Amino acid sequence: MRKFTLPLVMFVMIFMLSFLVPGYLTSQTPIFYSGSVIPEDIAERSYIVSSPKNQSIEESQLSLHLHIPKEVPELVLVFSDFKSVQVHMDGALTYSYDSHTFYQRVHQIPLPRDNVDEGNTLNIDLDLQLPRHSFATKIMLATHENAEKDMLLAYGLNMLTLGIYLLIVIYSLSLYIKKPSEKYLLLLMALALTALISALSNSNFILLEFRSLTDLVRIFRIVFSVALCFVLMDIHLPGKWNLLVRGPGITALTFMLILLNSLGLNNLFEHIAYSLALPSAYAVIAGCAKKRPDAYILLIGTAIREGLRVFFRFVELGYFLPAISMFYYYIPQFSGMIFAFSCMFVINSRFARKFDEVDKLVVKLEEANAHLDAKVLLRTQELEMANHKILEEQRKKHSMTANIFHDLRTPIFNAQGSAEMMEPCDERNAATLTVLKNQLDYLGRLTEDLLLISKLEEGGITFNQFRVRLDSLCTTVLEGSQTMAQRKGIALSSQIEKDVCVTGDAFRLKQVLENLISNALKFTSENGSITLILRSEGSNAVIEINDTGLGIDSDDLPKIFGRYYFSKQGSNLESSGLGLSIAFEIVKAHLGEIRVESEVGKGSTFIVILPLEHIEEH
Repeated sequence: MRKFTLPLVMFVMIFMLSFLVPGYLTSQTPIFYSGSVIPEDIAERSYIVSSPKNQSIEESQLSLHLHIPKEVPELVLVFSDFKSVQVHMDGALTYSYDSHTFYQRVHQIPLPRDNVDEGNTLNIDLDLQLPRHSFATKIMLATHENAEKDMLLAYGLNMLTLGIYLLIVIYSLSLYIKKPSEKYLLLLMALALTALISALSNSNFILLEFRSLTDLVRIFRIVFSVALCFVLMDIHLPGKWNLLVRGPGITALTFMLILLNSLGLNNLFEHIAYSLALPSAYAVIAGCAKKRPDAYILLIGTAIREGLRVFFRFVELGYFLPAISMFYYYIPQFSGMIFAFSCMFVINSRFARKFDEVDKLVVKLEEANAHLDAKVLLRTQELEMANHKILEEQRKKHSMTANIFHDLRTPIFNAQGSAEMMEPCDERNAATLTVLKNQLDYLGRLTEDLLLISKLEEGGITFNQFRVRLDSLCTTVLEGSQTMAQRKGIALSSQIEKDVCVTGDAFRLKQVLENLISNALKFTSENGSITLILRSEGSNAVIEINDTGLGIDSDDLPKIFGRYYFSKQGSNLESSGLGLSIAFEIVKAHLGEIRVESEVGKGSTFIVILPLEHIEEH
């Protein structure tokens, strides 16, 4: 409980000062009693008119007897905050006002001089009706000049108050539009808006219909103030009690106060309205105890507001005489303005802290980015070095492989020559010699293919750039494949468009076609068929080789152009596994594209796309 002691003592002290200081100042207000002679200093200062000591202030009728010296300047009686006023001077009705007809907060009634001799008494009978919740008769005696000065000052203060509340409404709304997650801004805007309506309803320039909203906006101001204290201080009541200071509780409290006010239960309404100072006090004191940021600022604003509210209530009950300023200016507007300013200070500080946090995060982010940039640069350099090392190793590997394949050509060629020169002694030796020749041929083809693919990958092959007639090339390849096709019982057919020309190396393109046809023959069973189609499409030449062979599994399709790929269906067939890889590299070197479409058990279609030759027009 110790942490609550300091804020509690501070709240009580500020509350008492806010109550006692204006109480002391009003006690110094000059008073003019009925039946007295007009004071000599009436031209310098105004006087509060008080009823005779034996007349109750709660009575609706009041009689004044004024002894007006001849040298006194023109005087006026000023009335404030009455529902109705009727003034009789020496028995004659001189002024009448009823708020049901029109609303006017301040009334100035000039006192006659023509028929009043020195030493004579002016008898004034007043028929007054006070507003609800009030028992104070606000009547002031002043010179016409002083009353006009005070009225102009009051107009200025009222306009200033209206402007300040309007700015708070705009301030809250603009912040909420930018930051809709901060719901307390809506509360501040609602408080300022109701205070603005209250200031309008208590000014001298307001429509009668607006005046009827006075009690309603007062209820909303009280309730919104309590809610703001809890929300800004982030204070929660235990368990379900917390609902009392959140949406459901605030709504229920508002409806209850409206109901009490509409039923005319004034005393109960006033007791509840002023007792709501207790939860507001608890919220700000708890906020200070829990060390909420800027909690003491809100505590000061709340204590001043509640102190002035209670003081004003004491004035309404008649325990204090109203100060001169109260005739023209509605004091609760001032107390509400102090509370709104304290809320704005807390909100501004909250946003400033968030901006500071953002600035700190930006600095940290910039530092992290700088550190990250340095790391990225270092890592990039490491990767570049590693990549360079890998490329160098690959280059050495390819170079060494190419050299090995090249060196293998000579001994294999010599072995093939020796095998050709050997004469078999008997049938057994003849069979063995045939197997030896076949294996040496396979090794020769494999070595040539490996050497070629190595050079293609390294870019070590120079391609001729001549005009190539694909229709003639396709026909030649098909004719060369007829013998093997007939041997396997496979039908070769073609659909060749005439005069389809490309620019490239005829030998290498023929090698592509031979590899694709050879591949189709290997994987197509007896009585199957292979069709070669050549056509032009737009700016490209398209070659399709369709077969009715084994087909390729969908999982293997992305791999078939890789080096040493062997199909599962044809793993028993003798092949180097490099034919499709060589075809892929050659087509790519001709700026073309090769792809495959296949379905297991139905066959495959290899598609080669090459750009048509470009004929320049002269």
